Amino acid sequence: MLPHLQYWKKRTTLHSTVELPYERLIGDQEDQLVEWVLAHPGVDALAADQDGATPLHLAAATGRHGALSVLLNHLVKLVQTKAAFKHILDVGDALGRSPLAYAAAFNKHQTFSLLLEYGASIIAVDHQGWSVAHHAARSAAIDILEIISQRSPALLQFETAKLRVTPCHLATRLLQHHEGVLWFLEHHADLATKLDLNHRTVLHYASASGAAVPVKMLLGTFPQLLAARDRPYQRLALHYAALNGRLECLEECLGAGSDPNDADAHGRTALHFAASKGRHRLVEALIQAKANVNLLDREGLSALHLAVAAQSYVLRRACAYAAELLP
Repeated sequence: MLPHLQYWKKRTTLHSTVELPYERLIGDQEDQLVEWVLAHPGVDALAADQDGATPLHLAAATGRHGALSVLLNHLVKLVQTKAAFKHILDVGDALGRSPLAYAAAFNKHQTFSLLLEYGASIIAVDHQGWSVAHHAARSAAIDILEIISQRSPALLQFETAKLRVTPCHLATRLLQHHEGVLWFLEHHADLATKLDLNHRTVLHYASASGAAVPVKMLLGTFPQLLAARDRPYQRLALHYAALNGRLECLEECLGAGSDPNDADAHGRTALHFAASKGRHRLVEALIQAKANVNLLDREGLSALHLAVAAQSYVLRRACAYAAELLP
């Protein structure tokens, strides 16, 4: 009965055991419980759930150092060669993510270090081209980034195959935790100016995600990023903030000197984007920054036209009032 499957995730008892919360285990109970489950006939230490995750993945993700150690020692005894054990260590889930990537993604420093001690590959990438450095940056895992910096510093500059996204790009996506961006600026500042396939900078990413603190930090260190345009739309970070409704980021860009009347390749300004999305607070901020509501895009539309299309009474009033004030 032990190796039963949970019907909704197809997980075995071993999967569930390594996921038990710390507070329910005392002393050596963590190790003993995993050893007890592994001792039963029919228990497969490499069984994958419907997402392709093995008990190794789950132990790494939950930070269960003791459980992971027991699993690794058990697998060392099972396999015949080092190559076979290496393959087990680096086995990917349905998305190609290894147990080491799980530890990095969930910011589990101890299980990350333990997997490295046993020989896990630090340079493995998943199906979307993310390295462990990408996962660590995405979760602001500073301790893990430090390890990567010491063992394989080239990974910090590693670009995904399709979009050429670096770990530094991903670090800006965290709204509440800015340690990742700060770490990159302190230790690898040159990465902040890297461009992805569409020529988007870290500032574009931060402005789109609403990470106002990283935006302020980046503008203070690299003011030239304010004028960087993506391809093929020729959009600034200011445009990204307006498109995604990020008021604080928009205000940071305006405060740093971004021109509110700067247009993209289609002739659309930040005011066009804010009006088309019905973002009345952003429209007000742009109008206060002297945005011209009468500017037309290449289709002959002004911000007022787009406000009408967005069916926003507040925006229509604001744009119409501003239009009357202009000569």
